[in-house]
Amino acid sequence: MVRPRADGIHFITIPRNNPVNAHTMAGIVKDSGLTVDEFKKVLK
Repeated sequence: MVRPRADGIHFITIPRNNPVNAHTMAGIVKDSGLTVDEFKKVLK
């Protein structure tokens, strides 16, 4: 779930399921506004 704030910062909620369903993760990445590679870098 992406929660935009007035200051432009987005909060992304990642499900605790292990593994996260690929379609769910793809939607999270898309909603974040990042590319897959950018999203991976943020998680590291």
